[in-house]
Amino acid sequence: MIFGTPMIAYPWPESDRLNEALRDVILAREKESKGLVRSNVHGWHSDTDFFTWDAECVRTLRNRVQQLTISLTRRIMLTPEGPRRFNYRLDGWANVGRRGSYNTVHNHPNCLWSGTYYVAAGQPDQDAGTQNGKLELLDPRVGANMMYIKGTRLESRFIVDPLPGLTVMFPSWVNHLVHPFAGEGERISVAFNIVTTEVPTAEQLA
Repeated sequence: MIFGTPMIAYPWPESDRLNEALRDVILAREKESKGLVRSNVHGWHSDTDFFTWDAECVRTLRNRVQQLTISLTRRIMLTPEGPRRFNYRLDGWANVGRRGSYNTVHNHPNCLWSGTYYVAAGQPDQDAGTQNGKLELLDPRVGANMMYIKGTRLESRFIVDPLPGLTVMFPSWVNHLVHPFAGEGERISVAFNIVTTEVPTAEQLA
Protein backbone atom coordinates (compact mmCIF):
# COMPACT_ATOMS: atom_id res chain seq x y z
CA MET A 1 0.00 0.00 0.00
CA ILE A 2 1.20 3.55 -0.76
CA PHE A 3 0.16 6.94 0.59
CA GLY A 4 -1.05 5.36 3.80
CA THR A 5 -2.68 7.58 6.43
CA PRO A 6 -1.91 6.49 10.01
CA MET A 7 -4.83 6.57 12.40
CA ILE A 8 -5.65 5.01 15.74
CA ALA A 9 -8.99 4.44 17.45
CA TYR A 10 -8.38 3.02 20.90
CA PRO A 11 -11.18 2.32 23.42
CA TRP A 12 -9.63 2.77 26.86
CA PRO A 13 -11.01 0.14 29.26
CA GLU A 14 -12.45 0.97 32.68
CA SER A 15 -13.05 4.63 31.88
CA ASP A 16 -16.43 5.19 33.57
CA ARG A 17 -15.09 6.88 36.72
CA LEU A 18 -12.64 8.97 34.71
CA ASN A 19 -15.41 10.10 32.37
CA GLU A 20 -17.68 11.06 35.27
CA ALA A 21 -14.91 13.20 36.76
CA LEU A 22 -14.08 14.80 33.42
CA ARG A 23 -17.75 15.53 32.78
CA ASP A 24 -18.10 17.34 36.12
CA VAL A 25 -14.92 19.38 35.58
CA ILE A 26 -15.83 20.35 32.01
CA LEU A 27 -19.44 21.33 32.74
CA ALA A 28 -18.28 23.41 35.71
CA ARG A 29 -15.79 25.24 33.48
CA GLU A 30 -18.49 25.80 30.86
CA LYS A 31 -20.53 27.72 33.44
CA GLU A 32 -17.54 30.00 34.13
CA SER A 33 -16.43 30.72 30.55
CA LYS A 34 -18.24 31.68 27.36
CA GLY A 35 -15.56 29.78 25.44
CA LEU A 36 -14.20 30.20 21.93
CA VAL A 37 -15.69 30.00 18.45
CA ARG A 38 -13.59 27.98 16.02
CA SER A 39 -15.19 25.27 13.89
CA ASN A 40 -17.93 24.77 16.49
CA VAL A 41 -21.52 25.84 15.78
CA HIS A 42 -24.02 25.99 18.67
CA GLY A 43 -21.54 24.17 20.89
CA TRP A 44 -19.13 25.24 23.63
CA HIS A 45 -15.35 25.20 22.99
CA SER A 46 -13.08 25.90 25.96
CA ASP A 47 -9.78 27.74 25.87
CA THR A 48 -6.90 25.62 24.58
CA ASP A 49 -5.32 25.21 28.01
CA PHE A 50 -7.29 22.09 28.99
CA PHE A 51 -4.25 20.02 29.90
CA THR A 52 -3.15 22.64 32.45
CA TRP A 53 -6.40 22.43 34.43
CA ASP A 54 -5.71 21.42 38.02
CA ALA A 55 -7.65 18.17 38.28
CA GLU A 56 -6.51 14.57 38.66
CA CYS A 57 -8.80 13.41 35.86
CA VAL A 58 -7.16 15.88 33.48
CA ARG A 59 -3.70 14.59 34.40
CA THR A 60 -4.87 11.02 33.82
CA LEU A 61 -6.18 11.88 30.38
CA ARG A 62 -2.99 13.75 29.53
CA ASN A 63 -1.00 10.62 30.39
CA ARG A 64 -3.22 8.53 28.14
CA VAL A 65 -2.77 10.91 25.23
CA GLN A 66 0.99 10.94 25.75
CA GLN A 67 1.11 7.14 25.66
CA LEU A 68 -0.78 6.96 22.38
CA THR A 69 1.28 9.79 20.89
CA ILE A 70 4.53 7.95 21.55
CA SER A 71 3.11 4.69 20.21
CA LEU A 72 1.69 6.24 17.03
CA THR A 73 4.83 8.27 16.31
CA ARG A 74 7.00 5.17 16.64
CA ARG A 75 4.80 3.30 14.19
CA ILE A 76 5.43 5.77 11.37
CA MET A 77 9.22 5.75 11.76
CA LEU A 78 11.31 4.05 9.11
CA THR A 79 13.95 1.77 10.59
CA PRO A 80 16.27 4.24 12.34
CA GLU A 81 20.03 4.02 12.46
CA GLY A 82 19.87 4.55 16.21
CA PRO A 83 17.53 5.65 19.02
CA ARG A 84 15.45 8.72 18.19
CA ARG A 85 13.91 11.06 20.73
CA PHE A 86 11.07 13.53 20.34
CA ASN A 87 9.58 16.36 22.33
CA TYR A 88 5.79 16.63 22.38
CA ARG A 89 3.65 19.67 23.16
CA LEU A 90 -0.01 19.00 23.88
CA ASP A 91 -2.70 21.63 23.40
CA GLY A 92 -6.23 20.58 24.30
CA TRP A 93 -9.73 21.94 24.68
CA ALA A 94 -13.06 20.64 25.90
CA ASN A 95 -16.15 20.52 23.70
CA VAL A 96 -19.75 20.39 24.87
CA GLY A 97 -22.43 19.82 22.27
CA ARG A 98 -26.18 19.72 22.67
CA ARG A 99 -29.06 19.37 20.23
CA GLY A 100 -28.24 21.11 16.95
CA SER A 101 -24.51 21.53 17.57
CA TYR A 102 -21.89 20.51 15.01
CA ASN A 103 -18.39 21.31 13.72
CA THR A 104 -17.66 22.50 10.19
CA VAL A 105 -14.93 20.98 8.02
CA HIS A 106 -11.47 21.93 9.28
CA ASN A 107 -7.97 20.70 10.01
CA HIS A 108 -5.18 21.76 12.38
CA PRO A 109 -2.08 23.28 10.74
CA ASN A 110 1.44 23.19 12.16
CA CYS A 111 0.96 20.02 14.21
CA LEU A 112 1.82 16.36 13.68
CA TRP A 113 -1.22 14.70 15.27
CA SER A 114 -4.74 15.73 16.16
CA GLY A 115 -7.27 13.73 18.09
CA THR A 116 -10.31 13.46 20.31
CA TYR A 117 -11.19 11.66 23.53
CA TYR A 118 -14.90 11.02 24.07
CA VAL A 119 -16.26 11.66 27.55
CA ALA A 120 -20.03 11.43 27.04
CA ALA A 121 -22.24 10.66 24.04
CA GLY A 122 -25.58 12.01 25.24
CA GLN A 123 -28.79 10.22 24.25
CA PRO A 124 -29.06 10.40 20.45
CA ASP A 125 -32.49 10.30 18.84
CA GLN A 126 -33.11 6.87 17.35
CA ASP A 127 -34.66 8.24 14.16
CA ALA A 128 -32.00 10.88 13.41
CA GLY A 129 -29.94 8.88 10.92
CA THR A 130 -26.70 6.93 11.02
CA GLN A 131 -24.39 9.99 11.02
CA ASN A 132 -26.02 11.73 13.98
CA GLY A 133 -23.32 13.62 15.89
CA LYS A 134 -20.51 11.47 14.53
CA LEU A 135 -16.97 12.45 13.57
CA GLU A 136 -16.13 12.12 9.89
CA LEU A 137 -12.59 12.04 8.47
CA LEU A 138 -12.25 12.98 4.79
CA ASP A 139 -9.76 11.55 2.30
CA PRO A 140 -7.82 14.53 0.87
CA ARG A 141 -6.65 12.76 -2.29
CA VAL A 142 -8.15 14.05 -5.53
CA GLY A 143 -10.28 11.35 -7.08
CA ALA A 144 -10.32 9.12 -4.01
CA ASN A 145 -14.11 9.35 -3.94
CA MET A 146 -14.33 7.78 -7.42
CA MET A 147 -14.55 4.27 -5.98
CA TYR A 148 -17.56 2.43 -7.33
CA ILE A 149 -17.19 -0.75 -5.28
CA LYS A 150 -18.58 -0.18 -1.81
CA GLY A 151 -17.37 -1.79 1.39
CA THR A 152 -13.64 -1.79 0.60
CA ARG A 153 -10.63 -0.29 2.38
CA LEU A 154 -10.58 2.40 -0.33
CA GLU A 155 -13.57 4.36 0.95
CA SER A 156 -13.05 8.14 0.89
CA ARG A 157 -14.91 8.71 4.17
CA PHE A 158 -14.31 7.31 7.64
CA ILE A 159 -17.05 7.66 10.27
CA VAL A 160 -16.31 7.46 14.01
CA ASP A 161 -18.99 6.60 16.54
CA PRO A 162 -18.29 8.77 19.64
CA LEU A 163 -18.27 6.07 22.30
CA PRO A 164 -17.22 7.19 25.81
CA GLY A 165 -13.62 6.17 26.51
CA LEU A 166 -12.60 6.12 22.85
CA THR A 167 -9.52 8.04 21.71
CA VAL A 168 -9.10 8.81 18.01
CA MET A 169 -5.83 10.19 16.61
CA PHE A 170 -4.89 11.08 13.03
CA PRO A 171 -2.51 13.41 11.12
CA SER A 172 -3.46 17.01 11.77
CA TRP A 173 -3.76 17.80 8.05
CA VAL A 174 -6.72 15.43 7.62
CA ASN A 175 -9.92 17.40 7.07
CA HIS A 176 -12.69 16.39 9.43
CA LEU A 177 -16.09 17.49 10.70
CA VAL A 178 -18.72 16.57 13.27
CA HIS A 179 -22.25 16.01 12.01
CA PRO A 180 -25.15 17.82 13.74
CA PHE A 181 -26.25 16.17 16.97
CA ALA A 182 -29.90 15.33 17.46
CA GLY A 183 -30.58 14.06 20.94
CA GLU A 184 -30.84 14.82 24.63
CA GLY A 185 -28.11 15.59 27.13
CA GLU A 186 -24.54 16.63 26.43
CA ARG A 187 -22.07 15.24 23.97
CA ILE A 188 -18.70 15.93 25.62
CA SER A 189 -15.21 15.43 24.24
CA VAL A 190 -11.65 16.64 24.66
CA ALA A 191 -9.88 17.51 21.40
CA PHE A 192 -6.14 18.01 21.16
CA ASN A 193 -3.23 18.88 18.90
CA ILE A 194 0.29 17.56 19.28
CA VAL A 195 3.34 19.46 18.06
CA THR A 196 6.31 17.12 17.68
CA THR A 197 9.97 18.09 17.36
CA GLU A 198 12.92 15.72 17.15
CA VAL A 199 15.71 16.05 19.70
CA PRO A 200 19.05 16.16 17.84
CA THR A 201 21.68 13.60 18.75
CA ALA A 202 25.12 14.52 20.04
CA GLU A 203 26.57 13.62 16.63
CA GLN A 204 24.16 15.99 14.90
CA LEU A 205 25.10 18.80 17.27
CA ALA A 206 28.83 18.24 16.84
